[in-house]
Amino acid sequence: MDENTDLAELRPFLVVIMEEARKRGSSVMLVPADEGIEGLCRMVRQGFSAL
Repeated sequence: MDENTDLAELRPFLVVIMEEARKRGSSVMLVPADEGIEGLCRMVRQGFSAL
């Protein structure tokens, strides 16, 4: 995704991905690429409370 990507364009794809993951007993977690491992660590430190 770049600055020209409209998030509204991605929504239908994300909904399908999340629905399919849920059917299989899984979850989806999105972390912006620019956050990388630090973004994952931040979420762990927060205890996923934002979810």
